[in-house]
Amino acid sequence: MVRQSADLGLYPIIEYTFSLPMTADDDPSWATVEQQARTLTYHPDQQFTSDVLFRVPPDPMFGRRTYKGIWHDADSLPIDALRPKEVQRLFVLGGCADVTRACARELMRPLALIDLGTRFGKIVARETDALPVPAGVRLRGRPVVNPVATGDVRECLTGLRSGEEDGTVVQDARSLPVLGRYDVVVIGGGTAGEPAGIAAARQGAKTLVVEKLHGLGGVGTMGAISNYCQGNRVGFTASVGGGNSWIIEQKMEWWRQALLDAGAEIWFGAIGCGAFVGGPLNNEVVGALVVTPRGRGVVLADVVVDATGNADIAAAGWSVSELSESPGRPGALSSSGRSVRSWKWYFGFFGSKSLSVRPTFSSSWV
Repeated sequence: MVRQSADLGLYPIIEYTFSLPMTADDDPSWATVEQQARTLTYHPDQQFTSDVLFRVPPDPMFGRRTYKGIWHDADSLPIDALRPKEVQRLFVLGGCADVTRACARELMRPLALIDLGTRFGKIVARETDALPVPAGVRLRGRPVVNPVATGDVRECLTGLRSGEEDGTVVQDARSLPVLGRYDVVVIGGGTAGEPAGIAAARQGAKTLVVEKLHGLGGVGTMGAISNYCQGNRVGFTASVGGGNSWIIEQKMEWWRQALLDAGAEIWFGAIGCGAFVGGPLNNEVVGALVVTPRGRGVVLADVVVDATGNADIAAAGWSVSELSESPGRPGALSSSGRSVRSWKWYFGFFGSKSLSVRPTFSSSWV
Protein backbone atom coordinates (compact mmCIF):
# COMPACT_ATOMS: atom_id res chain seq x y z
CA MET A 1 0.00 0.00 0.00
CA VAL A 2 1.41 3.37 -1.05
CA ARG A 3 0.21 6.76 0.16
CA GLN A 4 -1.51 8.57 -2.70
CA SER A 5 -2.70 11.69 -0.96
CA ALA A 6 -1.52 13.13 2.35
CA ASP A 7 -4.79 15.09 2.64
CA LEU A 8 -7.23 12.28 1.87
CA GLY A 9 -5.25 9.43 3.38
CA LEU A 10 -5.81 7.20 0.36
CA TYR A 11 -3.65 4.11 -0.04
CA PRO A 12 -3.85 2.28 -3.37
CA ILE A 13 -2.82 -1.36 -3.32
CA ILE A 14 -0.17 -2.43 -5.81
CA GLU A 15 0.20 -6.05 -6.90
CA TYR A 16 3.42 -7.25 -8.51
CA THR A 17 3.76 -10.43 -10.55
CA PHE A 18 7.17 -11.52 -11.75
CA SER A 19 9.54 -14.47 -12.11
CA LEU A 20 13.01 -14.74 -10.59
CA PRO A 21 15.65 -17.40 -11.35
CA MET A 22 16.85 -19.72 -8.58
CA THR A 23 20.17 -21.53 -8.30
CA ALA A 24 18.92 -24.32 -6.04
CA ASP A 25 15.90 -25.51 -4.07
CA ASP A 26 17.23 -24.74 -0.58
CA ASP A 27 16.76 -22.19 2.18
CA PRO A 28 19.58 -19.81 1.13
CA SER A 29 18.25 -19.69 -2.44
CA TRP A 30 14.68 -19.00 -1.35
CA ALA A 31 15.89 -16.31 1.06
CA THR A 32 17.93 -14.67 -1.72
CA VAL A 33 14.92 -14.57 -4.04
CA GLU A 34 12.77 -13.06 -1.30
CA GLN A 35 15.27 -10.24 -0.74
CA GLN A 36 15.48 -9.61 -4.48
CA ALA A 37 11.69 -9.32 -4.62
CA ARG A 38 11.62 -6.92 -1.67
CA THR A 39 14.26 -4.75 -3.33
CA LEU A 40 12.40 -4.68 -6.65
CA THR A 41 9.08 -3.74 -5.08
CA TYR A 42 10.15 -1.29 -2.35
CA HIS A 43 8.66 2.20 -2.51
CA PRO A 44 9.71 4.94 -0.04
CA ASP A 45 6.08 5.94 0.51
CA GLN A 46 4.77 2.44 1.18
CA GLN A 47 2.71 2.03 4.33
CA PHE A 48 2.38 -1.74 4.58
CA THR A 49 3.74 -4.68 2.62
CA SER A 50 2.94 -8.37 2.40
CA ASP A 51 4.87 -10.44 4.92
CA VAL A 52 5.59 -13.22 2.46
CA LEU A 53 5.72 -13.87 -1.27
CA PHE A 54 2.68 -15.63 -2.64
CA ARG A 55 4.07 -18.27 -4.95
CA VAL A 56 2.41 -21.08 -6.84
CA PRO A 57 4.17 -24.41 -6.13
CA PRO A 58 5.14 -26.10 -9.41
CA ASP A 59 3.85 -29.51 -8.28
CA PRO A 60 0.84 -30.61 -6.26
CA MET A 61 0.83 -33.31 -3.63
CA PHE A 62 -0.71 -36.73 -4.27
CA GLY A 63 -4.20 -36.32 -2.92
CA ARG A 64 -6.99 -38.80 -2.45
CA ARG A 65 -8.53 -37.20 -5.50
CA THR A 66 -7.14 -35.04 -8.31
CA TYR A 67 -9.29 -32.07 -9.22
CA LYS A 68 -8.90 -31.18 -12.91
CA GLY A 69 -11.73 -28.72 -13.16
CA ILE A 70 -11.61 -24.94 -13.42
CA TRP A 71 -11.63 -22.55 -10.48
CA HIS A 72 -15.00 -21.36 -9.21
CA ASP A 73 -14.52 -20.65 -5.53
CA ALA A 74 -13.15 -22.25 -2.38
CA ASP A 75 -16.43 -23.97 -1.61
CA SER A 76 -16.33 -25.83 -4.93
CA LEU A 77 -13.08 -27.72 -4.29
CA PRO A 78 -13.58 -31.39 -3.40
CA ILE A 79 -12.47 -32.26 0.11
CA ASP A 80 -10.33 -35.20 -0.98
CA ALA A 81 -8.21 -32.96 -3.22
CA LEU A 82 -6.91 -31.43 0.00
CA ARG A 83 -6.32 -34.72 1.83
CA PRO A 84 -2.93 -36.37 1.20
CA LYS A 85 -3.15 -39.90 -0.11
CA GLU A 86 -2.48 -42.53 2.58
CA VAL A 87 -1.99 -39.88 5.30
CA GLN A 88 -4.57 -39.60 8.04
CA ARG A 89 -5.68 -36.53 10.04
CA LEU A 90 -4.13 -34.01 7.65
CA PHE A 91 -5.49 -31.34 5.31
CA VAL A 92 -3.35 -29.26 2.93
CA LEU A 93 -4.91 -25.82 2.56
CA GLY A 94 -2.80 -24.07 -0.05
CA GLY A 95 -1.14 -24.24 -3.42
CA CYS A 96 0.11 -27.81 -2.91
CA ALA A 97 -3.45 -29.17 -3.02
CA ASP A 98 -4.08 -31.77 -5.71
CA VAL A 99 -5.60 -29.31 -8.18
CA THR A 100 -4.48 -27.87 -11.51
CA ARG A 101 -1.82 -25.18 -11.32
CA ALA A 102 -4.24 -22.68 -12.85
CA CYS A 103 -6.62 -23.46 -10.03
CA ALA A 104 -3.77 -23.21 -7.52
CA ARG A 105 -2.99 -19.67 -8.72
CA GLU A 106 -6.49 -18.57 -7.81
CA LEU A 107 -6.44 -20.52 -4.58
CA MET A 108 -3.28 -18.71 -3.41
CA ARG A 109 -5.04 -15.34 -3.29
CA PRO A 110 -5.56 -14.25 0.34
CA LEU A 111 -9.36 -13.97 0.18
CA ALA A 112 -9.64 -17.43 -1.34
CA LEU A 113 -7.39 -18.86 1.39
CA ILE A 114 -9.54 -17.19 4.05
CA ASP A 115 -12.69 -18.74 2.55
CA LEU A 116 -10.99 -22.13 2.33
CA GLY A 117 -9.82 -21.97 5.93
CA THR A 118 -13.30 -20.99 7.13
CA ARG A 119 -14.85 -23.93 5.29
CA PHE A 120 -12.35 -26.55 6.41
CA GLY A 121 -12.20 -25.28 9.98
CA LYS A 122 -15.82 -26.35 10.34
CA ILE A 123 -15.13 -29.70 8.70
CA VAL A 124 -12.15 -30.39 10.97
CA ALA A 125 -14.15 -29.45 14.06
CA ARG A 126 -16.82 -32.01 13.16
CA GLU A 127 -14.27 -34.75 12.44
CA THR A 128 -12.35 -34.09 15.65
CA ASP A 129 -15.33 -35.06 17.77
CA ALA A 130 -15.23 -38.58 16.32
CA LEU A 131 -11.48 -39.14 16.61
CA PRO A 132 -9.81 -40.86 19.59
CA VAL A 133 -7.07 -39.12 21.54
CA PRO A 134 -3.66 -40.02 20.00
CA ALA A 135 -1.71 -42.59 22.01
CA GLY A 136 1.80 -43.95 21.72
CA VAL A 137 2.92 -41.05 19.54
CA ARG A 138 6.51 -41.38 18.37
CA LEU A 139 8.57 -39.37 15.91
CA ARG A 140 10.67 -41.86 14.01
CA GLY A 141 14.03 -41.09 12.48
CA ARG A 142 17.03 -42.60 10.81
CA PRO A 143 20.60 -41.36 11.37
CA VAL A 144 22.98 -40.91 8.45
CA VAL A 145 25.90 -43.33 8.41
CA ASN A 146 28.80 -40.94 7.71
CA PRO A 147 28.51 -37.67 9.66
CA VAL A 148 30.19 -34.52 8.44
CA ALA A 149 29.60 -32.77 11.78
CA THR A 150 29.44 -34.19 15.29
CA GLY A 151 27.91 -32.75 18.40
CA ASP A 152 24.72 -32.40 20.42
CA VAL A 153 21.54 -30.62 19.40
CA ARG A 154 20.24 -28.82 22.48
CA GLU A 155 16.95 -26.98 22.51
CA CYS A 156 14.22 -25.97 24.91
CA LEU A 157 11.34 -28.40 25.32
CA THR A 158 9.08 -26.00 27.21
CA GLY A 159 6.55 -23.42 26.11
CA LEU A 160 7.30 -19.76 25.54
CA ARG A 161 6.36 -18.96 29.12
CA SER A 162 6.99 -20.88 32.31
CA GLY A 163 4.23 -23.30 33.24
CA GLU A 164 3.29 -24.07 29.63
CA GLU A 165 4.75 -27.57 29.54
CA ASP A 166 2.30 -29.99 27.92
CA GLY A 167 4.50 -33.05 27.86
CA THR A 168 6.81 -34.33 25.16
CA VAL A 169 6.82 -36.78 22.25
CA VAL A 170 9.45 -39.52 22.01
CA GLN A 171 11.80 -38.96 19.09
CA ASP A 172 14.23 -41.52 17.74
CA ALA A 173 17.79 -40.66 16.82
CA ARG A 174 17.56 -38.97 13.47
CA SER A 175 19.43 -36.87 10.96
CA LEU A 176 19.02 -33.14 10.55
CA PRO A 177 19.84 -31.21 7.38
CA VAL A 178 22.62 -28.64 7.40
CA LEU A 179 20.85 -25.55 6.09
CA GLY A 180 24.04 -23.54 5.59
CA ARG A 181 27.55 -22.74 6.79
CA TYR A 182 28.62 -19.26 7.87
CA ASP A 183 31.34 -17.45 9.75
CA VAL A 184 28.76 -15.63 11.89
CA VAL A 185 25.11 -16.45 12.54
CA VAL A 186 23.00 -13.83 14.34
CA ILE A 187 19.76 -15.15 15.83
CA GLY A 188 17.35 -12.24 15.99
CA GLY A 189 17.22 -9.19 13.73
CA GLY A 190 16.01 -6.69 16.29
CA THR A 191 17.56 -3.73 18.08
CA ALA A 192 20.86 -5.52 18.76
CA GLY A 193 20.83 -8.19 16.09
CA GLU A 194 20.82 -6.10 12.96
CA PRO A 195 23.78 -3.87 14.02
CA ALA A 196 25.68 -7.04 14.98
CA GLY A 197 25.01 -8.50 11.55
CA ILE A 198 26.04 -5.31 9.76
CA ALA A 199 29.25 -5.01 11.78
CA ALA A 200 30.25 -8.63 11.18
CA ALA A 201 29.54 -8.46 7.46
CA ARG A 202 31.42 -5.17 7.06
CA GLN A 203 34.47 -6.90 8.51
CA GLY A 204 34.30 -9.50 5.76
CA ALA A 205 32.63 -12.33 7.69
CA LYS A 206 30.14 -14.50 5.85
CA THR A 207 27.12 -13.52 7.92
CA LEU A 208 23.54 -14.72 8.29
CA VAL A 209 20.80 -12.93 10.25
CA VAL A 210 17.84 -15.12 11.25
CA GLU A 211 14.62 -13.25 12.06
CA LYS A 212 11.27 -14.81 12.96
CA LEU A 213 9.27 -11.80 11.72
CA HIS A 214 9.37 -10.33 8.21
CA GLY A 215 11.07 -7.06 9.02
CA LEU A 216 14.17 -5.86 10.84
CA GLY A 217 14.50 -3.43 13.72
CA GLY A 218 12.59 -5.07 16.56
CA VAL A 219 10.46 -2.79 18.72
CA GLY A 220 11.81 0.24 16.83
CA THR A 221 9.97 -0.88 13.70
CA MET A 222 7.80 -3.97 14.12
CA GLY A 223 6.91 -2.75 17.60
CA ALA A 224 5.93 0.69 16.20
CA ILE A 225 8.13 2.69 18.60
CA SER A 226 9.40 5.16 16.05
CA ASN A 227 11.49 7.66 18.00
CA TYR A 228 14.28 7.85 20.53
CA CYS A 229 13.50 9.13 24.00
CA GLN A 230 17.02 8.98 25.43
CA GLY A 231 20.30 7.40 24.43
CA ASN A 232 23.72 7.96 22.97
CA ARG A 233 23.04 9.27 19.46
CA VAL A 234 26.58 9.19 18.13
CA GLY A 235 28.85 6.71 16.37
CA PHE A 236 27.01 3.96 14.53
CA THR A 237 23.62 5.17 15.76
CA ALA A 238 24.17 8.54 14.08
CA SER A 239 24.69 6.78 10.73
CA VAL A 240 21.40 4.88 10.86
CA GLY A 241 18.74 6.27 8.55
CA GLY A 242 15.70 8.03 9.95
CA GLY A 243 17.35 10.21 12.58
CA ASN A 244 15.70 10.51 16.00
CA SER A 245 12.19 9.98 14.64
CA TRP A 246 11.44 7.83 11.61
CA ILE A 247 8.89 6.28 9.29
CA ILE A 248 8.69 2.60 10.14
CA GLU A 249 8.77 1.12 6.63
CA GLN A 250 11.70 3.35 5.66
CA LYS A 251 13.62 2.38 8.79
CA MET A 252 13.06 -1.34 8.16
CA GLU A 253 14.27 -0.92 4.61
CA TRP A 254 17.39 0.92 5.80
CA TRP A 255 18.31 -2.00 8.07
CA ARG A 256 17.60 -4.54 5.35
CA GLN A 257 19.56 -2.72 2.68
CA ALA A 258 22.48 -2.03 5.03
CA LEU A 259 22.79 -5.75 5.74
CA LEU A 260 22.62 -6.63 2.04
CA ASP A 261 25.11 -3.90 1.09
CA ALA A 262 27.52 -5.29 3.66
CA GLY A 263 27.17 -8.74 2.09
CA ALA A 264 25.05 -10.41 4.79
CA GLU A 265 22.18 -12.82 4.17
CA ILE A 266 18.75 -12.49 5.78
CA TRP A 267 16.30 -15.29 6.53
CA PHE A 268 12.85 -13.97 7.39
CA GLY A 269 10.17 -16.21 8.89
CA ALA A 270 12.81 -18.42 10.53
CA ILE A 271 13.26 -19.16 14.23
CA GLY A 272 16.45 -19.98 16.10
CA CYS A 273 15.37 -22.55 18.68
CA GLY A 274 18.51 -24.27 19.92
CA ALA A 275 22.28 -24.65 19.93
CA PHE A 276 24.46 -27.17 18.11
CA VAL A 277 27.26 -27.94 20.57
CA GLY A 278 30.50 -29.73 19.67
CA GLY A 279 34.25 -29.23 19.84
CA PRO A 280 36.95 -31.36 21.52
CA LEU A 281 35.24 -31.12 24.93
CA ASN A 282 31.71 -30.96 23.54
CA ASN A 283 31.25 -27.52 25.10
CA GLU A 284 31.54 -25.19 22.09
CA VAL A 285 28.55 -23.74 20.27
CA VAL A 286 29.36 -24.54 16.65
CA GLY A 287 25.99 -23.75 15.14
CA ALA A 288 22.34 -23.01 15.76
CA LEU A 289 19.18 -25.02 15.36
CA VAL A 290 16.91 -23.12 12.98
CA VAL A 291 13.33 -23.78 11.88
CA THR A 292 12.32 -22.37 8.51
CA PRO A 293 9.09 -22.77 6.50
CA ARG A 294 10.86 -25.71 4.82
CA GLY A 295 11.64 -27.55 8.05
CA ARG A 296 14.10 -27.85 10.92
CA GLY A 297 17.86 -28.06 10.56
CA VAL A 298 21.27 -26.87 11.69
CA VAL A 299 23.19 -23.81 10.53
CA LEU A 300 26.89 -24.34 11.19
CA ALA A 301 28.91 -21.29 12.23
CA ASP A 302 32.24 -20.26 13.70
CA VAL A 303 30.42 -17.74 15.92
CA VAL A 304 26.78 -17.63 17.00
CA VAL A 305 25.38 -14.31 18.25
CA ASP A 306 22.33 -14.65 20.50
CA ALA A 307 20.24 -11.54 19.89
CA THR A 308 16.92 -13.12 20.84
CA GLY A 309 16.45 -10.82 23.83
CA ASN A 310 15.84 -13.84 26.07
CA ALA A 311 19.17 -15.69 25.83
CA ASP A 312 17.29 -18.51 24.11
CA ILE A 313 20.27 -19.94 22.22
CA ALA A 314 22.79 -19.34 24.98
CA ALA A 315 20.64 -21.01 27.62
CA ALA A 316 19.86 -23.94 25.35
CA GLY A 317 23.64 -24.36 24.97
CA TRP A 318 23.87 -24.68 28.76
CA SER A 319 25.02 -21.18 29.58
CA VAL A 320 24.12 -20.33 33.18
CA SER A 321 20.76 -18.57 33.36
CA GLU A 322 18.18 -17.79 35.99
CA LEU A 323 14.43 -17.31 36.02
CA SER A 324 13.80 -13.69 36.97
CA GLU A 325 10.12 -14.18 37.76
CA SER A 326 10.84 -16.28 40.85
CA PRO A 327 8.86 -15.36 44.00
CA GLY A 328 10.21 -12.22 45.64
CA ARG A 329 12.21 -11.18 42.56
CA PRO A 330 11.17 -8.56 40.01
CA GLY A 331 10.38 -9.95 36.58
CA ALA A 332 12.66 -8.47 33.93
CA LEU A 333 10.77 -8.30 30.64
CA SER A 334 12.42 -8.47 27.26
CA SER A 335 11.25 -6.61 24.19
CA SER A 336 8.78 -9.40 23.43
CA GLY A 337 7.25 -9.19 26.90
CA ARG A 338 8.60 -12.58 27.94
CA SER A 339 10.36 -12.98 31.23
CA VAL A 340 13.96 -14.09 31.20
CA ARG A 341 13.81 -17.73 32.16
CA SER A 342 15.96 -20.59 33.32
CA TRP A 343 16.70 -23.30 30.81
CA LYS A 344 18.92 -25.33 33.14
CA TRP A 345 16.84 -28.48 32.89
CA TYR A 346 14.86 -27.87 29.73
CA PHE A 347 16.95 -29.14 26.90
CA GLY A 348 16.81 -32.12 24.63
CA PHE A 349 19.16 -34.27 22.63
CA PHE A 350 17.59 -34.87 19.24
CA GLY A 351 19.60 -37.46 17.41
CA SER A 352 22.68 -39.26 18.58
CA LYS A 353 25.80 -37.47 19.70
CA SER A 354 27.14 -37.93 16.20
CA LEU A 355 24.94 -35.79 13.97
CA SER A 356 25.56 -37.00 10.47
CA VAL A 357 25.57 -34.90 7.35
CA ARG A 358 25.46 -36.24 3.85
CA PRO A 359 26.24 -33.67 1.11
CA THR A 360 23.50 -33.28 -1.50
CA PHE A 361 22.74 -30.78 -4.23
CA SER A 362 20.65 -28.56 -1.99
CA SER A 363 22.00 -29.24 1.48
CA SER A 364 23.87 -31.57 3.80
CA TRP A 365 22.45 -33.64 6.61
CA VAL A 366 23.32 -33.90 10.27
